[in-house]
Amino acid sequence: SSGITAEYGGYSMGLSKKWLFLMRTTSDIGNLFEPLEEVISNSFLPAILGPNLPQHLRSVFALPTRDGGLGIHSTPSQAEAEFSNSVQATAPLKELILEQRLSIDDERAGRFISDSKEAKSDVVKKKRRIQSTEKESACSNIPENERRLFEE
Repeated sequence: SSGITAEYGGYSMGLSKKWLFLMRTTSDIGNLFEPLEEVISNSFLPAILGPNLPQHLRSVFALPTRDGGLGIHSTPSQAEAEFSNSVQATAPLKELILEQRLSIDDERAGRFISDSKEAKSDVVKKKRRIQSTEKESACSNIPENERRLFEE
């Protein structure tokens, strides 16, 4: 039992964060995560949850914990979305850097802060919409007798 906690903690607090950094900073790498997804699905999940896991539960395990999942994402499909979100969220900073000013006035600083908050808010809203759709899809693949465990 403590091994399961340590393994899941190592994944969720360590390795997944490093992979997330790569996804957010490097474009077109989703296909490079396919071998990792195979290890997660065929070795890691069975090691912590038991052998013979039904395939339909993989999409449930990818859901955030607040939605009944484990937050163990399907890495190939996540990669491009994370990069796109990162580009969107950092666009105001990129614009400010490209201006190459030694200093900025209060008006420009205020606009930068406002633009940054708006960009981050837009990314969060988009991620929540996608997660909601993924939850609906994952739950629709679950047999009726198991579905009540994942519904709010």
